[in-house]
Amino acid sequence: KAELDDMDAWEAASAGGDTQLTLRAQVAMLGASASHDTIDSFAGLGKEADDSAEGARLVEAYADALAEAGKLPEAEAQYRRAQAIRERVLPESHIDRALGLQKLGAILAVEKKPTEALALFDRSQPAIERAFPPLRREAIEGLRFRAMAEEDLGHLERGLELYREVLARRSKVLGGDAGLTLDARADVARALGDLGHDSEAAAELAEVVAGHLARDGEKSVNAANARLELANRLITLGRFDEAGAALAKALPVIAAAHGEDSPYVDAV
Repeated sequence: KAELDDMDAWEAASAGGDTQLTLRAQVAMLGASASHDTIDSFAGLGKEADDSAEGARLVEAYADALAEAGKLPEAEAQYRRAQAIRERVLPESHIDRALGLQKLGAILAVEKKPTEALALFDRSQPAIERAFPPLRREAIEGLRFRAMAEEDLGHLERGLELYREVLARRSKVLGGDAGLTLDARADVARALGDLGHDSEAAAELAEVVAGHLARDGEKSVNAANARLELANRLITLGRFDEAGAALAKALPVIAAAHGEDSPYVDAV
């Protein structure tokens, strides 16, 4: 429905000859279609983006689509292009410049370029934290990608601290049983495990399992994957009976999701 509404807006703006309004409608339409076929739907729209805030948004929407499709180097190039446009047309204090730097830092963190990512976060995140309430998505996501970069540099305690903050903020905004909150709790559990705090990690993972079961029932793939992670922690702790029980419950769900012949199922 959002795509269709934005397509109507695009056609109306184009028919009226309003170039900037047409561009904004294009960006909205492409953003609405970000979950499917987005790269093809651009059809070259981003190649001739003009030097304007709207042009930068169009290029960034293209970068988002590339990142979603796993085309990380291509996405990085487009994020850099969008940021270059913003730096030409927007004042240094404009929040879109800070948000663009954070987006670029996020893709660098995913690409395992943590030093570059942290340098961009140092420049962008103070402005974002000042501009937005701390419970806004932009602020929360920035902390999560910063945690990834800190971990990659071996700063495990700092990574855990940031993951805990992401969990606290998501819990406050979305509630403790929301999918994103459970993902944040799983990140905390993994960070605890990396630091050797296996008992605490197991306790967090047990909550993740319970949360996914409450949301989606015993056939939840997320619950099965969390049970697999929990079993690994329980094995480390020597709690083999509990680990075996967790694996026994996880295996049928994982097999149904991946197929009996999957190497992942063999590993389980």
